[in-house]
Amino acid sequence: MLFKELIRKKFPAEPDQLCLIFAGKIMKDGDNLKQHNVKDGLTIHLVIRAAPRATEAAAPRPPG
Repeated sequence: MLFKELIRKKFPAEPDQLCLIFAGKIMKDGDNLKQHNVKDGLTIHLVIRAAPRATEAAAPRPPG
């Protein structure tokens, strides 16, 4: 199971909203923990981005 999938079970966010940071570098979706030399006791930071808002172009505008 992917690390992001495990995290998603704990936090109500879509996968594209999750950003994992280790040693100052943003981890890509396809990366695994071994690629970044993540070991027990080290910290991975999680940033949950805000859900995308509906664009103004999609919102109905009053006539005139």
